[in-house]
Amino acid sequence: MIILLLLFSTVRAQDNNVSKPPVKDSTKVFNLVVGGNYTYIWDTEVLNGIDYESNYNEHTFSLNVATDISKRFRVGVDYKKLYTRGELSGRNEYALLGIFQQYKMFNDKKGFAFLELGFYKGNYCTCGDDTPFKQKGISYLNWGAGYNRKLKQNLSIDLAFTSAQVISKIPGRYAFTQYIIGLDYNVDIIKKNR
Repeated sequence: MIILLLLFSTVRAQDNNVSKPPVKDSTKVFNLVVGGNYTYIWDTEVLNGIDYESNYNEHTFSLNVATDISKRFRVGVDYKKLYTRGELSGRNEYALLGIFQQYKMFNDKKGFAFLELGFYKGNYCTCGDDTPFKQKGISYLNWGAGYNRKLKQNLSIDLAFTSAQVISKIPGRYAFTQYIIGLDYNVDIIKKNR
């Protein structure tokens, strides 16, 4: 009987010494991705189908904020500011504001490829004679694809190609395309457990 009590007390002592998984002192609530990108496009101006061989330049600066709603999907808000200059059309500036969603593919620790779909409102009218002009209240359907590659812990480079199709009913409307080179900074929002 004494031997059984000794064995039982030894087993109970071992059970109490089994390591329990540590309780996390914090939990990731969500992440915030702040990004910026730049696009430069050069061409010659075309008016009424005539190529005037005059220089045309377009600079686009974009700022976006997004969050991952799952392992595969990211949603966000994007603001684009476009500056154009041409010998015939002069200097102009435009703005677009929109929402976008990315579907991540081939997601690993180094980066991910993605498909993107978005809806924008703005005043950049790619309509008519191939030289953009300003018109309020234009709607765009934006689609594209790209690759996001991690450079450091929270910093990544964004390489993409997008096309914005004017969906407002404007005669002679056409899409405008952009290559994108940008940087994203990812911040994890952490909640401390008590």
